[in-house]
Amino acid sequence: MRRAASCRIQSAVALARTKISEINAHAPDVLMIDLDHLPGDCLESVRQLRFVLPECTIAVLTSTFETRWAKRCHAAGACGVLPGGGSEAQILIGLQQALLTGAYTDAHFNTRPRLNELLRLCIKIRQIDALYQC
Repeated sequence: MRRAASCRIQSAVALARTKISEINAHAPDVLMIDLDHLPGDCLESVRQLRFVLPECTIAVLTSTFETRWAKRCHAAGACGVLPGGGSEAQILIGLQQALLTGAYTDAHFNTRPRLNELLRLCIKIRQIDALYQC
């Protein structure tokens, strides 16, 4: 564990062999979890950690760069979804944003609507406008 400013930061790697119920004793302000190295159902582990540490900023590192996966991580209780293998600067920026805003997803996860979806939506809107103008 290291101390940064007034935050207690705990890495889940150090806690991998610790029972989730015992993590509460560490009382971290920020918990970083590398989902690629977490055994078992990693999202269920995040859910349980969120239950045990409701005030903690939980940030997950993952190499699955899919919008759907990032959303599932947030739904499980992660405040930040960061790229596994990302630079230290990327991770620090992501942690800072998660702490400030309560939710952060790195741009690698492409959480914006895809261009094709937007084009289809524009076409539908034009079709509806054309129906009403008749």
